[in-house]
Amino acid sequence: MLFDGWSYTMGLFGLLGYIEPVLLLVVSIGLLGESLTRQKIATYGPIWLAVSLIALHTALQIRRSLRGGSRCLTLKG
Repeated sequence: MLFDGWSYTMGLFGLLGYIEPVLLLVVSIGLLGESLTRQKIATYGPIWLAVSLIALHTALQIRRSLRGGSRCLTLKG
């Protein structure tokens, strides 16, 4: 398996689920010339909020683990 032995946090897997819609938005606006309407902003606002919360949670877990108090749930690859 690629990167065998690395430890993946659950936050990473959660974050990856939100990255796809964000990348689709960037490609559709940047490459395909789509417009950004209020409806689309209303949809992507909660996605960005979720991405921010997951990133904050993961950063706090990493910080805690570096201090020696690791309580994060990890998956071995």
